[in-house]
Amino acid sequence: MAYWSKNDGVPFSFLFRAFDFTTQRVCRNDVNVACNMLRTVMRTTPRDLLAVFHLLANKIAPKHELASDLGVGSGLIITALAEAYNKPEDEIRNQRKNKRKKLDLVEELVMAAGTLGQAAVYNENRNSEPLDSPEAVEIVKRVHSVCLVYDKLIWAILDDGISKLSSSCSFSIGVPVEPMLAKLSLAESEIIERFNGMAYVCKV
Repeated sequence: MAYWSKNDGVPFSFLFRAFDFTTQRVCRNDVNVACNMLRTVMRTTPRDLLAVFHLLANKIAPKHELASDLGVGSGLIITALAEAYNKPEDEIRNQRKNKRKKLDLVEELVMAAGTLGQAAVYNENRNSEPLDSPEAVEIVKRVHSVCLVYDKLIWAILDDGISKLSSSCSFSIGVPVEPMLAKLSLAESEIIERFNGMAYVCKV
């Protein structure tokens, strides 16, 4: 639930509560919490959605972009936390190890793009027939595999909706694609149908 004005930025306390809940309880509710958080941001402060999703996905920029790594190692972070909280570094390391599995699972749920797809479906209020949540999740997953730039992906969802996402976001020069399982084609006619209206080169 939003407790800030529509024109204000998303308070960090709102994000902290959601992140804290997901790290304390690893279960299906994590997806619901993340989904509701994104829905709230979409409704109140869509301009902050990209930054919030980057935090949720534990990323600061696409992997392929240069200088996307802050260059801060875990050892330096542990030392800083130990000094800030006046605790031994070993205690900080042990806490980190205990929570690593939970954080990995939460990140896996988020990177599956399920939360973004669900949130977009619940948030859309358009004249077109709304998509089911599972269908929307599959669309976002598929598009995310060929469009790793969250900036482009998220603004396409906000501007055009899930139903047009496949046409709004596609392959881009200089942007790598994620490895994915290929879909079998049973006949040449099926391949031609998939590439209908598109220019392509075929080696013989």
